[in-house]
Parts: sequence; C-alpha cells; structure tokens
Amino acid sequence: LASSLRAGHSFLQSLDMVAKEAGEPGAQEFARVVAEVRLGRPMDDAMNALADRIGSEDFKWALLAVNIQREIGGNLAEILDTVADTIRERDTIRRQVDVLTAEGRLSVAILTGLPIAVALYMAKVNPTYIRLLFTTRLGFLMTLVSTCLLIAGVFWMRKVVKIDV
Repeated sequence: LASSLRAGHSFLQSLDMVAKEAGEPGAQEFARVVAEVRLGRPMDDAMNALADRIGSEDFKWALLAVNIQREIGGNLAEILDTVADTIRERDTIRRQVDVLTAEGRLSVAILTGLPIAVALYMAKVNPTYIRLLFTTRLGFLMTLVSTCLLIAGVFWMRKVVKIDV
C-alpha cells in the first residue's frame, strides 16, 4: 500500500492494487473494501468494517493512523511505513516474551503435575500409605488444603508468567 502511494496512486487505487497482489485471505478482504467504496459506501465506514472483520489490534492501529492522516494531512506512505515498522517491532517483542516465559510455563506444568504423579505412584507402590489421606479426617483435611494451595499456586504462577505486550 505504501509503495503504491509513493508511486503516485490514489488511496483507492492503492487498495485495489493490494487486493490484486496480496495473498489470500487479505486480497479478498481488500477487494471487498474497494467494491464497497465503488458502490458508494464511505471509505471510513468500509475500512472500519474491514477492521471489525479482521479483528486485529495492529490493523486497527494502522487504520487509526490512516484516518488521522486523512483529517490532518501529510505523507501517508511514510506514516504507513512507520506503522508497519512499529507492528513488526511489537511482533518481535511478543515472540521474545514468549521465548523468555516458556521456562515459566513449563514450570507451571511440571509443578502442577508432579504432586498428582507422586500421589498416583504412591497409590501403586504403597496403597495403605496413601489410603490414609482419604480415610482419616486429618488426611482428608490435608488433601483438601493441599489441593486448594496447589490451585492457588497454579493461578499465581500463570499470572506471573502471562505478560501482555
């Protein structure tokens, strides 16, 4: 889109070029916007409908930049290049955060499954030992408290590991 605008095409012509040269499913969506505008729908409404259909927060930011440029003026190609660079950088940061939190997510899985695995192992190896947890009042209370603490710990660890970018 930015390259087409730099070449001197209008915004609608640039959208048409994107619709023809982009891959699916994006090409179909941009072709729909071009068709809607040619049938008389305002450009802002057609673009907002596209943003709603796509549901991407990054695309909504790009659309906001386009709308601001249309009201204020300026070099739209340069603005689109800046928005594209920002989106690429945000995506890179998202991937880095995913890599850095992978160890924490693995720890959550291991620390959740470990008590269950040990209890199953103990039930297989020494059933009388583990049976006390389910047949006595104190054992049942200990099992209930440990289960509640395990659930609270899982929620806490997941909250620590989940980072919004």
